Amino acid sequence: MRVLFVCLHNIGRSQIARAFYNSLTGTKSADAAGLEADSFEEKILRDFGETNGMKVMREVGIDMGEFPRHQLTKDLGEKYDLIVTMAEDNEIPVWLKNSPKFRHWPVEVPKMPHSAEALRPMRDEIEQRVRDLIKENMVEY
Repeated sequence: MRVLFVCLHNIGRSQIARAFYNSLTGTKSADAAGLEADSFEEKILRDFGETNGMKVMREVGIDMGEFPRHQLTKDLGEKYDLIVTMAEDNEIPVWLKNSPKFRHWPVEVPKMPHSAEALRPMRDEIEQRVRDLIKENMVEY
């Protein structure tokens, strides 16, 4: 099953979910995208360096390394069997909400700054949701 995980800027929740899914299934069948990925300047991301999200994933044995960032579009969404969003409801486009492929996970981002300590509960929630998704869809891992 091809899964696209989506959050706002495609640097946190969606990347963590993608990394868990691919690691747990031993596949590369999950990708990540952002609703506003194009509005997040690459220079800021480069200057920010390693994110705390990357650090908390390494704590559980997953190296996210370089992660490709994508802007969510209808064309991109067509390539996937399931699209899971983790953004605020009012940010999700109507076309996606009306899609039979759509699922929403209400995973909140901790308040800034996003310290590793603040991100661990979010990481753990996403891991459990990904495990449940895999189990629900009978994807062996």
